Amino acid sequence: MFAENHILIADDDEDDFFLVKSALEDNGFEGKISFVENGIELLDFLKKNTEKLPDLVLLDLNMPKKDGREVL
Repeated sequence: MFAENHILIADDDEDDFFLVKSALEDNGFEGKISFVENGIELLDFLKKNTEKLPDLVLLDLNMPKKDGREVL
């Protein structure tokens, strides 16, 4: 049995998160979807969840505090 798929969305626009989440669910995605609002939260999330990292990270390049380019 496969572990649950996990997508992490890093975006400072909550509307974009709900749009992507809705699109994924409308197309049959049944895994876990997490959301962070900036690069600092993203790095903290990844450091705290080292046992099971997300399968996919959707990264906004223009975020406050630490943008996507800095995170990369």
